[in-house]
Amino acid sequence: ATTLQSSISVVAKRHWVFQTSAAERDAGCPQHCQNRESTTARSIGGVLASQSTVLYTTANSAGRPHLVWSQEVGGREGTLIFEEKDESCTVDVAVTRDGKYATINSNTRTSSEVHLLQTDRLTDAPLLVRAREPLVEYYVDHAHGHFYVFTNVGSDREYKVMLARDFSPQQWLEFYKPKDGFVLQDIELYERFVVLYGAKDLVPVVMVMDASDVSKELLVLCEEDACHIEKSHTTVSHALHLISSAVPN
Repeated sequence: ATTLQSSISVVAKRHWVFQTSAAERDAGCPQHCQNRESTTARSIGGVLASQSTVLYTTANSAGRPHLVWSQEVGGREGTLIFEEKDESCTVDVAVTRDGKYATINSNTRTSSEVHLLQTDRLTDAPLLVRAREPLVEYYVDHAHGHFYVFTNVGSDREYKVMLARDFSPQQWLEFYKPKDGFVLQDIELYERFVVLYGAKDLVPVVMVMDASDVSKELLVLCEEDACHIEKSHTTVSHALHLISSAVPN
């Protein structure tokens, strides 16, 4: 069987990015790409959503990823499962930290919209989490039996973390809202912990929270403005490297 001859980057054992030339695309792109967009399916990004199924995107002639396909590993034909018709949006796919859900993320520069698929029921129609709203961005992950939503929803437009139940991902409850000048910038989920990244008075801060008891917090604070945090992790462990250009006395 013909396969894509392309450069492949693997991230966290589940994520791929394929960059294909026109010749490679014509020779190796699945037949549905050639039929639907013979001159436009120039790049593909995807995830291994289950042991047997890949979800991936294709782009139009302007390079805008807008179609999401589902295809069995080793198969020749894919099935179109999502199309973003809004020209201001780009689409990507991801798998949640615990592997239970795939997310279809449609983003503009100032707004976002997420659809969900259970990885053991990928033939179901994608479920919309929350309809797009002007200036509202949100990103969805899943661990500890519920969804974590990283979002700037609200009149203050400050990023916060919300929770939602599996059976009701559209209903959000507040999990963590920054206080005392802490600006939230990112979130990572682990088997037992939630790690929040941010800054206070322009100084990088890392907050580690027990997923079962959010009152238990461990704060890692860089004491210098020039400090930079590098992170490396698996689903169960986390390493932080604090780097500063300051010369000690």
